[in-house]
Amino acid sequence: MEHIWKALIAMGYLFTVTWITAFVMVIVHDRVPDMKKYPPLPDIFLDNVPYIPWAFHMCELTGTVLCFVWLAVLVFHKHRFILLRRFFALSGTVFLLRCITMIITSLSVPGIHLECTPRQKPAYLDDGNFLGEMVYKMQQAYVIWRGAGMSIQGVRTCGDYMFSGHTVALTMLNFFITEYTPRDIYLLHTFSWLLNMFGIFFILSGHEHYSIDVFIAFYITSRLFLYYHTLANNQALSNNVDSCRTRIWFPLFSFFESSCSCMVPNEYESLTEIAENLACSTYNNYLVIKSAIKTQILLLRALPSNQTVQIGPTSLVDARAIRSRTPIVLIKKKDK
Repeated sequence: MEHIWKALIAMGYLFTVTWITAFVMVIVHDRVPDMKKYPPLPDIFLDNVPYIPWAFHMCELTGTVLCFVWLAVLVFHKHRFILLRRFFALSGTVFLLRCITMIITSLSVPGIHLECTPRQKPAYLDDGNFLGEMVYKMQQAYVIWRGAGMSIQGVRTCGDYMFSGHTVALTMLNFFITEYTPRDIYLLHTFSWLLNMFGIFFILSGHEHYSIDVFIAFYITSRLFLYYHTLANNQALSNNVDSCRTRIWFPLFSFFESSCSCMVPNEYESLTEIAENLACSTYNNYLVIKSAIKTQILLLRALPSNQTVQIGPTSLVDARAIRSRTPIVLIKKKDK
């Protein structure tokens, strides 16, 4: 149960960061440098590779394929909630860093084919209507957030160059797929890496980002993934000084990984096992709730008839005590 609510907290963290990212993308779009005054910067790759119109769409299609592969891994992995928690936490942190780099410096538009101009504000928004302008920007941010920032969803933004969010998504999915699948599935790992590399190539071929945007995105995402998992897999070897330092510099990691001290084994479940575990869990929760209701009814009946009682959270019997007294009827037999 602990892994489930921590995964929900991590999901809320990523949800908040994606909203912040969408709002920052609206701001940087309106700050994009004038294309006539500030031409594209010199770039080794963009200057030598011709523009391919369909390349950026292909990049997003490769990311979609990787996403479906990752969802399949989550469905069958025995420790799926730990994987989800780590994916949400790492993705949220990288995109939060991206918000800072986007808003600090505005780079010129990398491709002359791009039509990047500040959005025209509605006529009802005058210079002094701060609240109305914020509402308008939130509406634009919702359009970006709803489409996940993807051009195949009709989202078109400019100014969000340093660093590439598409590269972050491709790299994060690739690393999680290769980390949480068996090492002997070479074809899957090779396929994942090829999609990652081809996706990066398509980003640059579409002239949607500078080469430095893609390189920094790949480096930050891969290093953060490796540092996080190195710390998580070796917590049992750390001393008090290391633990204190980790709590100070990586509070999010200390919270999410407090119950994990070793590597997460790549154990998988069949559809039958998933259904059995779900049925057992549902029935056991039903027994706990039923026992709690019976206990409250007995407590109410034990009170004198002329005495009233207000039932609140403090009067409920502790769920752990109830669980310890409740027999678990469905017990999954281990395979010999």
